[in-house]
Amino acid sequence: MGSDVIQPYYTLSSSSLEAVDAVEIGFYNTKVVNLTLPSLTSVRTSIDIGRRAYDLTYLDISSLNFAHTITLSPPNLTSLRHTRLRNVTMMNIDAMQIDSLDSLTDNQLNMREVLIQGPFPNVNEIAIGFTSAGYLHINDNSSLTLGGSSKTEMAIEKLNVHGITDLKRSAQLKTLKVDTLELSSSISITHLEIPFDNLRSLSIQQQWETHPLKSITLPPKAVYWTGGFELYALAAPDLNLTSVYGANQKGNGIQTWYWPKNVSSISISDVTVGNAFLYVSLPRSLRVVMKTYPKNSDPFITQQKGSLDGQFPPSVLNEFGVSPSANSSFNCTPFVELQSMGRLPGAQFMCDDSKPTSSGAIPVHLPIPLSHVSAVFGICIWIL
Repeated sequence: MGSDVIQPYYTLSSSSLEAVDAVEIGFYNTKVVNLTLPSLTSVRTSIDIGRRAYDLTYLDISSLNFAHTITLSPPNLTSLRHTRLRNVTMMNIDAMQIDSLDSLTDNQLNMREVLIQGPFPNVNEIAIGFTSAGYLHINDNSSLTLGGSSKTEMAIEKLNVHGITDLKRSAQLKTLKVDTLELSSSISITHLEIPFDNLRSLSIQQQWETHPLKSITLPPKAVYWTGGFELYALAAPDLNLTSVYGANQKGNGIQTWYWPKNVSSISISDVTVGNAFLYVSLPRSLRVVMKTYPKNSDPFITQQKGSLDGQFPPSVLNEFGVSPSANSSFNCTPFVELQSMGRLPGAQFMCDDSKPTSSGAIPVHLPIPLSHVSAVFGICIWIL
């Protein structure tokens, strides 16, 4: 009778290897514990060190700066020796034990797709320094800083985040533009401040058991955002959209949400929402006191009632829908009137009044304060 061959633990190293066609390790089970390729500079297609490299704890790719695609996901990797990247278009980073992702993520690259999927228990902050990214997905219980060490500009087509504890912008970054921001139900942020210079679409979904997100700040510069702003807030019962005003930590009233002048879609469902979020304007006497109040800032409904020939004509919406949560106080009358004026869409229009509670009273919500080598050894390297 035959017996299974037990693969020994081993180290693989080369001090002279500089360029290869591809690197693959961890596609099959492997016992490699140390992979040292300090002179490897260029990988023509992809470097893929996968989850089945379960025993790999040390990886030295100090000189690597070129590869079309990089995939790193050895779950017990604790030491990564690497400096920086100069030419990469796709990246997939999964759970590891290393204490920093900076040499991979804090590079001024034009990326097509980046997937960062934790957990990374030894990483407290993920710094993204790409010049641009088509799709950036991050899922980890860490703080996210956009800009990294970059001092120029960043543009992201779609940013999808899960689990993150904070969303920040590097103070050195001159310009930060995001086309679409998607927030999942697992983000660990209570109050979210949008730090972008431009944002076209904001999508919020809090569909799981926990619903940590309670408030959002849209900055004064949002008034001048271009592209047709889209707001999708779905199944977020703890999110408070009852007013565009709130209070700072000292208890002073401040405006926390500024409606863009160009809005293309509004869809709010199963969220605590009030008419004051879309309707109530700040008294002019308070506008004098609030120095940050933009000259042309008005609530959404006031904008929609404006002149068609004005400097900021009413937005042309593709969709308008509000279906408030049970603990909301919302009245559809002013929005039905807007629709009759032709200022809201005809077919894609839906509005539900708040339903009275069992006691017959509709609760009123005050603004809340501000406070994601061989198959046997499981390795293949194709030499150019």
